[in-house]
Order: sequence, then C-alpha cells, then structure tokens
Amino acid sequence: MGRKVWMMIGGWLVALGTMVSPAQAVSLGDSGIDISGFVDVYYNYAFEDPGQAALAELPIRAFDAEANEFSLSLAELVIQKAPAPVGFRVDLDYGPTTDLVHVFEPGGGIEVQKHIQQAYLTYVAPLGKGLTIDAGKFVTHMGLEVIESKDNWNYTRGILFTWAIPFYHAGVRVGYPVADGVTVTLLAVNGWNNVDENNFGKTFGGQLIVTAIPKVTFIQNVISGPEVSGHVRRDVFDTVLILNATDKVSLALNFDYGQDDAAGFTAGDSSWYGVAGYGRVALTDAAAVAVRGEWFKDTDGFATGFLLPIPGPQTLAEVTVTGEIKLGGGLLTRLEYRHDWSNKGAGPFIGKNGAPANNQDTITLGAVYTF
Repeated sequence: MGRKVWMMIGGWLVALGTMVSPAQAVSLGDSGIDISGFVDVYYNYAFEDPGQAALAELPIRAFDAEANEFSLSLAELVIQKAPAPVGFRVDLDYGPTTDLVHVFEPGGGIEVQKHIQQAYLTYVAPLGKGLTIDAGKFVTHMGLEVIESKDNWNYTRGILFTWAIPFYHAGVRVGYPVADGVTVTLLAVNGWNNVDENNFGKTFGGQLIVTAIPKVTFIQNVISGPEVSGHVRRDVFDTVLILNATDKVSLALNFDYGQDDAAGFTAGDSSWYGVAGYGRVALTDAAAVAVRGEWFKDTDGFATGFLLPIPGPQTLAEVTVTGEIKLGGGLLTRLEYRHDWSNKGAGPFIGKNGAPANNQDTITLGAVYTF
C-alpha cells in the first residue's frame, strides 16, 4: 500500500481507546420540539485510481463514489416532535448523497425534493394499543441498511441497499402493534423514489416486525405496484433477520428478491435477487469491528446491467471489513477495507488506463459528527 494509506491508518489508530461522549439533541423549551443532526465526511483511497476515466469514479457504490479526494457525503438537520397525539418530523439534507438519493425524482422536482429527505405528520389514533398514521414523504421500510452511515454497522452502503430496493416514498403508512412483540405496517404510496406521481397507479407495501423471541428480530417487507408508464408491476420481497447473540456480538442476514415486467427493456419479466450477511463485535464501549459479505444476481441486467460496457446481466459480490472508534464530543470514525467484484471480464469498474475491470479495492476513512 502507498504512503497515503499508511498515514491514514496510522492517524486513525492513535485515537483507539478514546471513550465516547454521547451527543444530545437540542430541545426547544416546552414545545416538545427536538433538533438534532450530523455532518458526514470521508476519504476514499482507490488502489486503481480511476482518475477522470469514469463519470462515477467508483461504480456500483451508493454515496461514497469519489476516489482519492476529501469529500462531503451528507449534512442533515432533523426537526421533530413526538406525537401526543399529533407530531411531525422533517429531515433537511445537503450534500452529494441527497443528490444521488433523488436522481430519479420525476417532474423536474429534484432541486426541491433533494433537500427534504423526510417530511411527514404523525397522528396516533386512540384505537386499541394506538394506531400510528404517518402522511407525507418518508424513507423506505425496505432493507437492513439506511441512508445515514452512522446508523449502519459499516460506513459504505451495500449492494442490496443500492440496487435492490427503493430509497424513499410519498404517501401514507399505518402501523399497529397487533400483539406483544408483533407490529404490522401497511403503506399506500406514489411509488419508488418519487414524490411527484409518474403513472396512474399506486404502489402498496407492508411490513411485519416480530421481536417476541428474546435477542431475535425478524422483519418481512413487501412492496408492489406500477413504477413507470407501461409497466404492469414491480415487486420486491425483503427479509431481515437480526440476532443479538451477546451484549457484544450481533449478527444479521438480509435477503431480497425483486421482479419487474420491464416493458420496453427486455422481452419479458426481469428479476434480481441477493443475500447479505453481517457481523459486529463491540471490543469496548468506544471500539468495534464489523464485517459484511454480499452476493447479488441481476438476472436480466435490469438493475445494474446498464453499468457494463455492453449492457446485460451480471453477478456482483463484495466483502467489507470495518473498524470503528467513537471519539469524545459525538465524533464517530470508521476505517474500512472493501473489495467489489463482478463476474464480467469487462466489468463495471475502472482499471488501469481507464479500461473496464471486474473488481475494485478501496480503503475508506469516514468521520461523522452528531449533535
């Protein structure tokens, strides 16, 4: 590895063992309104420097695509009020991450929508144990990982998060605890990644969360509906299993299967499916190590095939190892090695002299300050 890598690793390791001082949200007096947020920055070292050879310097990656430069990922301000019985939440975002989240927003609304990750009202109806109704724009219920890196076990987002599921929706969701440790949520939304409607249909979804078994969380998600004009339907089934084996060891599994009628893209239905496995060990209150491995098959090239020099189906895989250190004052740092791979010889990655490659290796140093 080059000198820059060793300097980056060495500078990060000197902080090992520093204890964390948790950040606290700011409360606006007796209003019940809380304000919190974070700033997320990173540096990626790519072993094969893509330079100016690629429009997206590190293909297939979600929000950390810049190579060999200091980069802002996301700055977020959250304003919220717990429902009693009415509340709200607004997430205001700035940075390249929110540009990428909203890149498919139709109707020319991206410049407005990209700065509002979430904005919804909440009403808890006095029915039984409490029926929670959210209306507005909210992040998806699908998947194990989320947009905010600080809330995941790894710094970079995985393949399933990036290519198998949506990022956000606009509509209504209703949740109810049907039994102790069992919650059901139903959704009616405009579609995938769109506030402005782009067809005459609606997309429907559901979520089942089971926490009745000690140390185990089971989540089953589903979403189905037309996504663009001419499509009959797009369906995704998403399963998450989390095991808190001990106070320090946690394991997780995420499986996705999706299909689209792909009108105008292929002769018939297109499908994609994949699995991701996770493990995390807390070494101390301030340090942890996490690993992730993924395998994703894009059977017809619908999800990722356009990234290839010659568009078509491909299989992607990756392995990620992440070291985490929490510093005082609400600062979280992560140092991460990641290897991405495609089964295509002329794959989606950028090799020497800008030539297509079937793999890429990176080391990422991320820092998130939370307040």
